[in-house]
Amino acid sequence: MFRFISEISAPSGQDGQVCANRGLHLTIDLDWCHEAVLADTLELLEVYEARATVFCTDRTESLDLLKGNRLVELGVHPNFRPLLSGENAPDGESAARVLDRILSLVPTAKSVRSHSLTSSSDLSTLFRSRGLTHESNIKLPFEAAPHLAPFYHVSGMLMCPFQWGDHSDMEKGIPIQCVSNYLVVNFHPIHIFLNSNSLDQYERTRPYHYSPGNLRNLRTDGTGVRTHFLDLLEAMSGR
Repeated sequence: MFRFISEISAPSGQDGQVCANRGLHLTIDLDWCHEAVLADTLELLEVYEARATVFCTDRTESLDLLKGNRLVELGVHPNFRPLLSGENAPDGESAARVLDRILSLVPTAKSVRSHSLTSSSDLSTLFRSRGLTHESNIKLPFEAAPHLAPFYHVSGMLMCPFQWGDHSDMEKGIPIQCVSNYLVVNFHPIHIFLNSNSLDQYERTRPYHYSPGNLRNLRTDGTGVRTHFLDLLEAMSGR
């Protein structure tokens, strides 16, 4: 059974000790997807009674589909990329303002994953100052993490690395492996909807990302992110 990111408990004993309470955690990055694309993912969660932590961006229409859903825990997915690139960043914009805007939409959030996994000690300190407790901005492959476990950052944030992500692993054909008793995986509704199997295929569909009728006709046959997602849900449901 999947557990929410916020259910990863604090370690007991000395500071820096890894967490003893581990589990399987399904996470979903919203990434400004169309409501119909999100609804497709939510329908699959309902079918398999699967719980997921959804990291939200800023589309209020999609948030309406998520609020009150018993299978969903809402986290935040702030986008700090314009601050780093200097492109499309409003005058006076800051990391604090970016974070506060998304928290105003999801005030109950306890978990955070930045868009593009943007991270720093300063950001972690900012997250903690706003009442966030769990951060999932580290991606480690299975071969590098046979003994992976959450750990505390000096900021006080509980770092919850993930081992498999659709965006980075879909082209490699890497299966989702449970190599320890701690597993966090990361999916995106757009990749689930498309059954993406390469970044090139995904990029070609960009003109249709807000036209779900046309987008459905571009879904890939065969093995892809959707089949990985369904295989995982099937395995976890015990079917």
